[in-house]
Amino acid sequence: MLLTNSLIYVLISGTWSMLFLVSCFHYSAVVEQCLLIAAAITRLVFDYNFFIYFITGKQFRSELHKLFFGVCSSAAAAAVAGDNNYDDRVTRHSQINTAISTI
Repeated sequence: MLLTNSLIYVLISGTWSMLFLVSCFHYSAVVEQCLLIAAAITRLVFDYNFFIYFITGKQFRSELHKLFFGVCSSAAAAAVAGDNNYDDRVTRHSQINTAISTI
């Protein structure tokens, strides 16, 4: 997976790099248009990486889930369960963050 991802990145970025070098020495409208297309495709590599990691990475998906739903779901679960200690835990957590940020 890593090898395939790296090869795709090298091929796409290498294409743009070669076209850029050609445009430095020989300017033409065709080379300029190819350079613009290659630059757009090069930007798509980052989108491609996100989807590949999302599809294949279990830990990546769980971290995304924690990022988007972790805080909200823990607060909602505590409220639904009637957790009386939840407010105390939130207060302690905010005090710890405040103490760390003031150091």
